[in-house]
Amino acid sequence: MALSAKALTTIANVKAYLKIPTGTTTQDTIIEGEINWVSDFIDRYLNRTLKSATYTNEYHVGDRTQFIVTKHYPITSVTSLYVDDILQDSDDYQVDDVKVYLPQGFARNAYVEGVSNYPVRPTRNIKMTYVAGYVLSGESRTLPYDIEQVAIQLSALRLNANDKTVFEMTPIQKDMLQPYRRYSI
Repeated sequence: MALSAKALTTIANVKAYLKIPTGTTTQDTIIEGEINWVSDFIDRYLNRTLKSATYTNEYHVGDRTQFIVTKHYPITSVTSLYVDDILQDSDDYQVDDVKVYLPQGFARNAYVEGVSNYPVRPTRNIKMTYVAGYVLSGESRTLPYDIEQVAIQLSALRLNANDKTVFEMTPIQKDMLQPYRRYSI
């Protein structure tokens, strides 16, 4: 078994936490499995994928607000942004960790329909392709250390547990992860 590309920590970090000598490799496969399990668990708990990825053709509704909040974050780059099928110039909008800001607002075209001639607005007129998430390892790593610390602690907990079906995070671990949790409305 090998570490998943979504692994939130390394074998060396878990070994250091457990004070296992680095030269001892007899448990490496088991440690890898626990790191992979814990990394998936944390992604599910946070209701998001932490690893940086490209998200293609994510649609939003333009309602004259000046910003849209993306489903995935932190945003590292926007590849394309279309409003009403018109490609926006990257100089016309700004990006921060969680939203795209368009000073003139994200308008949407309306059309008249029905007996009342009430304007009905189309939905999902904004289409984005962007890169978001954290770099999990290497020198350009951006994963917050508190997330990695929880991954290390939970991996160690599972390694030392006799019954792997009983598993619960501590209130402190939940508090450490809370700022990164994505809520669905």
